[in-house]
Amino acid sequence: MTEAERNARIVEMVRQREKSLDEIGAIFGLTRETIGHIGKAAGVVRRRPTACVYEATPWSGAEADAVRRQYGKVKVRLLAQQLGRTRNEIIGKAHRLGLRACEAPSSTAQPAHEMVAT
Repeated sequence: MTEAERNARIVEMVRQREKSLDEIGAIFGLTRETIGHIGKAAGVVRRRPTACVYEATPWSGAEADAVRRQYGKVKVRLLAQQLGRTRNEIIGKAHRLGLRACEAPSSTAQPAHEMVAT
């Protein structure tokens, strides 16, 4: 069997969806990935769209202002708690705003209730 004949047979098996890519690979002595590449090249295997596990909440002007005022002055964890955001969201927003925290705030940082008026 030539490579072209083999690939045609693989494409047909993938199209029928009676066997998994792993099972087809075992029949032909190929990996699942190789079977997937052959099927994708023929247009019969498509990647599933990845589900967005997190939908970003837009930033309000007040939140952005709070990050501008407080980033680098208070602990990021406290600022995140106050704004109802994750620590990574705060760090990412600060980065996009061009802010840099020169040093981590000391343990005497302001309590969360004194940071931002909501």
